[in-house]
Amino acid sequence: MFIKCIYLFDKQTKNLDMKKVFPILTLIMCFSLFAAAQNIYKANAKVEKVTVYLYGAEVKAKTNLNLTKGRGVFEIQCISPQAVANSVQISNKQNVDILSISVIDYYQDAAKEFPEIKRMNDSVLLVNAKITKLANQKLSFESEINYLNNNISIGGANSGVNIADLKIASTYYRDRVYAVSEEITGINELISKENLIMSDINKRRTTILTQNNMAFKKIVIEYESKIDLDANFDISYIAGKCGWAPSYDLKAKEIGEPVLMKYKAKVFNNTGIPWEAVDMILSTGDPLQGASAPTILTWNLGYNSPTSGSGHYDNTIKNEYRQYEAAQYQVLDENISYNTVTVSEISVEFPIDKKYNIPDNGKPYTIDVTEYSLDADFSYYAIPKFESYVYLIGKITGWEDLSLIDGDMNVYFGDTYLGVSELNTNSLNDTLELSFGRDKQVSIKRNRIEEFTKKGLFGSNRKETFMYDILVKNNRKTDVIITIVDQVPISNESEIEVTIDELSNADYNQITGKTMWIMTLKPSESKKCKFGYTIKYPKERTVNTKQYRSIQSPSF
Repeated sequence: MFIKCIYLFDKQTKNLDMKKVFPILTLIMCFSLFAAAQNIYKANAKVEKVTVYLYGAEVKAKTNLNLTKGRGVFEIQCISPQAVANSVQISNKQNVDILSISVIDYYQDAAKEFPEIKRMNDSVLLVNAKITKLANQKLSFESEINYLNNNISIGGANSGVNIADLKIASTYYRDRVYAVSEEITGINELISKENLIMSDINKRRTTILTQNNMAFKKIVIEYESKIDLDANFDISYIAGKCGWAPSYDLKAKEIGEPVLMKYKAKVFNNTGIPWEAVDMILSTGDPLQGASAPTILTWNLGYNSPTSGSGHYDNTIKNEYRQYEAAQYQVLDENISYNTVTVSEISVEFPIDKKYNIPDNGKPYTIDVTEYSLDADFSYYAIPKFESYVYLIGKITGWEDLSLIDGDMNVYFGDTYLGVSELNTNSLNDTLELSFGRDKQVSIKRNRIEEFTKKGLFGSNRKETFMYDILVKNNRKTDVIITIVDQVPISNESEIEVTIDELSNADYNQITGKTMWIMTLKPSESKKCKFGYTIKYPKERTVNTKQYRSIQSPSF
């Protein structure tokens, strides 16, 4: 059409005056502008690398386009709908100048292309209006109940109320509260129905947008090139609705051997773009910090509070300037529960060797991060007063240099899974102390020595004597160190006296009554320790000289 108009103009110029030529020129310009407007190059962004933060991620993608010489416009499609618009960066190492960049949501134009989308948008407005009206009605009824509750008193503080008035007031209060409660129940049901309608509309709208590639964002770029070329572009942006959380597997094969700590991560992706075989880095940094240089605050030292933990949080590094602070709630995912954890002052990155596929369904996927071999000292611990089992305790050193983050830890000994422990880096010192569960190869038993256990009256007092022995045996083929803990009761009354009769060289704490024996047992060796005490109290009084524990029992 454009070429044909040029041809006619050239052929007939001599026979036309300028008043007749001008409309033809205007028509030609319109056609040329229309043709230029349609010449928008489009290409999809392919995600190749992701730096996943504890919340949010920096996504790096590539795209390729054939661009013509001069100025033009092209679109990069398939950008995450969760992309922070002002974080988008485009780079090109070829002879292409980027004149302008704008980030646009596809759904902004969807209503123009799809009448059903417009109808759905209108329906959403109507449903929202209904929900707001119902919520206002519910609020008014709740206010009425509060008013009734606050004004339930009748009569004065010093005057009585006759029975007739009391019956009338009571009946009115009961009937009105019941009626209002029924109204609120009905409103809640209507709100639930409207929410279901809203959910259905959103699902159908999302389906249409996704099927037509409109559930994403696009980057519209104006460029200038001095030559025709096959151009390659690197794209990066901060995306929300994704992140990772640490988890650990702690495995001890045998006493005396190093403990293997497998550092893992649960990665979730709800960005709308699947990560398929991408290079991945896990980071403890702040995705909203941007490229601006940080500043530093005065570091004021103070005493830590062992109960509140305020000393720890007072020393937390403050983020004085975050380039994308306004995107905080856009980056967080409302469907995920977030915990406040502490990390090292220096951000740590973990490059992941394998390429993983992380679908965009918001579900957590476990990936391997790294693993460490840690030195551990094993010993045993038992409180035979509570149970006849010995617990294997591992004291692990060297963990503080591993940039660990608070998280769940699966504990194994040998081939046995022992359960989940919680790694809390804030409460740890140089040694990480963990229980590896019961070890049946070391046995322990606490017996009451009947011939030394007795009761009697001595004048105006009653005396009760208790004597116990504790027998422990090592059935392992290696030496073991065991700590055995028991207790002697402490009197809080002057008329109640506790006298220690036997301790067998135990370490005794007079304030808490705690007794403790630390001993080494060779293979197949057994040892016995003995302790006893006497309680004296007035015979007319009752003293609980035994301890009991509560446990659930079925009732038939």
